[in-house]
Amino acid sequence: MKPEAEKLLDLAQKRLDALRDLAAAIGEAQQALTNLDLEAIQENTERQKALCSTIAHLDSEITRLRPLWNSGMGKTSADRWSEFLRQMQTAGTEVRRQNQVQAGLWRALRRTVQAIQTCLSSQNLGLYQPPRVRQNLSFVEGRDR
Repeated sequence: MKPEAEKLLDLAQKRLDALRDLAAAIGEAQQALTNLDLEAIQENTERQKALCSTIAHLDSEITRLRPLWNSGMGKTSADRWSEFLRQMQTAGTEVRRQNQVQAGLWRALRRTVQAIQTCLSSQNLGLYQPPRVRQNLSFVEGRDR
């Protein structure tokens, strides 16, 4: 096998692994969202960003090497490449599905927060008293003068 083909197939494997890791990270983020675990949400968001950066980098490397692929590769390499493409498509579909579920969770959380805010601010039944803003801010300006 030509070194270019080996390098391209290695990059394809790394991209496939990163896509699978991204799908898993999004799934883990859903659990953090349902548990309202802010720390886990933040950590997972950073992990997702890093994986997306890795995938973008691998994509640029694959694009750079792709013309070498067309210069004639063996049947074994071509078969492996086709299998990677199929698996990457499947992994990409899973990432999109997980992302749609996560987006739905975020929308649901946002609607819940808005409903609670509306209820608490419009129906003053003595349960919620908005904080009063002091008109005299002399303590801020320095009372010890």
